Amino acid sequence: MEEGPAEGLGRTVPERVRLALQELGPTAIKFGQMLSTRHDLLPAEYVEELSKLQDEVPPFPFEQAREQIERELDAPLTELFREVNPIPLASASIGQVHEAVLLSGEKVALKVQRPGVERIIERDLAILFDLADLLQGRLPIARHYDLVQVVKEFAESIRDEMVYTIEARNAEQLASNLAEERSVYIPKVYWSLTTQRLLTLERLEGIKISEVEALRRAGHDLRRLAKALANVTLRQILMDGFFHADPHPGNFIVLSNGRIGLVDFGIMGHLDARTREHLVNVFLGIVTQDTDRVVENLLEIGFITEDTPLAAFRHDLDRLLTRYLFLPRKEFRIGELLRRLLEGMYEYAVSVPAEFTLLAKTLVMVEGLCLALDPDFEVREAVEPMVRRLLGMHLEPRHLLEELADGLKQVAQLARHMPRQVSSVLHKAETGELKVRIEHHRFEQLWQRWSILANRLAFSIMVSAITLASALLLQNAPDFPLRSTLGVSGFLLAATMAFWLLLSIIRSGRL
Repeated sequence: MEEGPAEGLGRTVPERVRLALQELGPTAIKFGQMLSTRHDLLPAEYVEELSKLQDEVPPFPFEQAREQIERELDAPLTELFREVNPIPLASASIGQVHEAVLLSGEKVALKVQRPGVERIIERDLAILFDLADLLQGRLPIARHYDLVQVVKEFAESIRDEMVYTIEARNAEQLASNLAEERSVYIPKVYWSLTTQRLLTLERLEGIKISEVEALRRAGHDLRRLAKALANVTLRQILMDGFFHADPHPGNFIVLSNGRIGLVDFGIMGHLDARTREHLVNVFLGIVTQDTDRVVENLLEIGFITEDTPLAAFRHDLDRLLTRYLFLPRKEFRIGELLRRLLEGMYEYAVSVPAEFTLLAKTLVMVEGLCLALDPDFEVREAVEPMVRRLLGMHLEPRHLLEELADGLKQVAQLARHMPRQVSSVLHKAETGELKVRIEHHRFEQLWQRWSILANRLAFSIMVSAITLASALLLQNAPDFPLRSTLGVSGFLLAATMAFWLLLSIIRSGRL
């Protein structure tokens, strides 16, 4: 049902932004969902409102799905499957999922791409790029956050989502990484039935992890499930650097044997070895309540630029960590800490790498699922064993030698490139091509204040001069016929000017 003008008038600006994105279609909805994870880019009220966006659209007709499947596999549907359920299991902006049974009797899930979606998304992305470029050319805040780069990262993400063979490789990579984890299960990929626009995975049957009462009735140990979910998430992030970054409840299915099945591998996070090492130290600082360790490693990850007021930022960060890290264990929430941390980044106009915001979103959502399963769940209990295990691995001789070799390699590269870079700078200086760009912030306000101060100072000097001249005239010029008139007039003028100056200072509120 459409809203009338009267209904829209009472809505807040963030609500209107959300509704506008919903009206603009699937690309705008996904862009809004991405922005809802960026506490560092938007105020809290916008993030909260955009998090309500749902990537749910009406399914497209089964006849179109049939045509798409037959076109991708170059064979009639009846020669490929024993049966395909015409009613989709789920429908989203890029594709929809149908249950099917192979000729061999194996149950599978078919993810079929929506016909024509590539053309629609590329058109919308072109509009987003044009808008970002326009804003970045006119607004300093858009330049600071590099809005074009934000759109570029979003474009790369959504284009990867449209290539189902990438999602299939993601599933296999995750299965390989978690092969030793007996608490989770990754569905098998049927490569002979998978293309760029069609993904065929083993169908997992079980109970959604958010259906707590159904899990309890089925006899599952909820506390064990919460611990297993936390452990496998931390393992993906801190050990492998490759993690499932879309952990909403529908993507976790508890199987009859108690294992947690993961589905939907379109959005994955990637962390390099250096970032993972600093994150391990961040988590160790959280476990040991060492705020200095947390601050130092957050700074090392690379959020800070030369424009950041480091002393003030460090002070506020330390105060925030002290407030949260010393809470009783059962009251500590890592999701709340990360949310406040990212909001602090926004206040200081600090740009956060996109992968870190994916990481924060993942931890927030997984912690929420764990607490729903076990209200007494303590994230520090899950973090501590993993962190101490990884620290032990980092101190092994082999790892230390690898770090040393990597550091020497970086030094060698720096030494190799430095002469050329220095020569280039000197050449530009000699030829007059060297340009230094200076950006002033609030210089106009500062100049205005100095102008007011200079005017008041000059005015005060004039008042003093008139007062002194009047006094000298009355005292030392007895034979001058108009001395009394001029002297008294001077005093009155000086008093009037002094009163006017005092009144202007009082009105400005800067007395």
